[in-house]
Amino acid sequence: MILNSLSLCYHNKLILAPMVRVGTLPMRLLALDYGADIVYCEELIDLKMIQCKRVVNEVLSTVDFVAPDDRVVFRTCEREQNRVVFQMGTSDAERALAVARLVENDVAGIDVNMGCPKEYSTKGGMGAALLSDPDKIEKILSTLVKGIRRPVTCKIRILPSLEDTLSLVKRIERTGIAAIAVHGRKREERPQHPVSCEVIKAIADTLSIPVIANGGSHDHIQRYSDIEDFRQATAASSVMVARAAMWNPSIFLKEGLRPLEEVMQKYIRYGEVRGYSRCGKGRCPFWLEGIEEPQPLSQHWTCHARIWRCSMTTTTPTPSTACARCYENSWSRPREGCSMLPSLPGKFVRPLALVPSMRRPHRSWMPSGPSCQPGLQRRQGSQLKIPLVSLRWLSSLTGEHTQPRSPPRCAY
Repeated sequence: MILNSLSLCYHNKLILAPMVRVGTLPMRLLALDYGADIVYCEELIDLKMIQCKRVVNEVLSTVDFVAPDDRVVFRTCEREQNRVVFQMGTSDAERALAVARLVENDVAGIDVNMGCPKEYSTKGGMGAALLSDPDKIEKILSTLVKGIRRPVTCKIRILPSLEDTLSLVKRIERTGIAAIAVHGRKREERPQHPVSCEVIKAIADTLSIPVIANGGSHDHIQRYSDIEDFRQATAASSVMVARAAMWNPSIFLKEGLRPLEEVMQKYIRYGEVRGYSRCGKGRCPFWLEGIEEPQPLSQHWTCHARIWRCSMTTTTPTPSTACARCYENSWSRPREGCSMLPSLPGKFVRPLALVPSMRRPHRSWMPSGPSCQPGLQRRQGSQLKIPLVSLRWLSSLTGEHTQPRSPPRCAY
């Protein structure tokens, strides 16, 4: 299906921000369910995408962009086709154009990341590194606008001075892009620093194209009504939500936030429907005692929940035969007589996206002292002692571009 380049409007929209290892297909569909108008995929690097082959997956009803090593780098489906924006990390106009042409018939828009301050993005001259090279910005955006049929946008951070920021955004507007997303912090600033609503407002007052305000999760956006308050404070056309949506995607729901357990199980069901098992085709060839046939993915999740729960209560976990082909025998075998979860993960497994903390595990909160493997989190300021599974790990099971990872395993 070929979309008209004018079909995606950036005025008065609620937008799911691009988030690495979070903005995969299940998360995007979940955000659309809860009321998001536009969803961005996570930043995908041009050098990786340019090697991919487009594959129509008739089993899952998806379109997959598959790398030479058979990893799915980007996956989309018809339901989100007219509302998903593909964000790329690039520092070269020709590579950017090649990637945009590869995916343009399967997405609603193309975005260039010019705001990510992380080293994995900036070390290749991408992300926030582009902000110091306006000539390269202009060349990349102009090439994309002239070379594809989809609307082109970019996402930036503000510069140290308002004058430099306004000069840059005016130059960006002249390239012909459809909209610009502005994260109201400087390159060196992090979420604990206040977002500069005044600078976003000055940009919105200066430009004629839609301005999308971003960066309000920490200070401003805690519930649905806060999104409109943030939009008015910045005079922006639309609002892009990142961490508030990562904590709970139902932030887009007018009726209010839904319980985390409900959101989690819906996320997992999308993984089941879309076959987001690393074994492929929606079925997992795992074997436990008494299980000889490959089981549906729902059973696959239940199995993982059971084993992970047992690893929390077993002092000396032993290697498991579960999901050997998927997870390289990384699970702990349930000890004999151990009580196991009867259904999908609920109380014991929570994606990092659904808890308000991005910090690494601390030794102090563990009942027996030693820290856990990466991915275990706890809700800041609460008394919850059950480790929480990182969505970055969960997305390695249900995501597009990561290798299978071992589940976090508790040391006690």
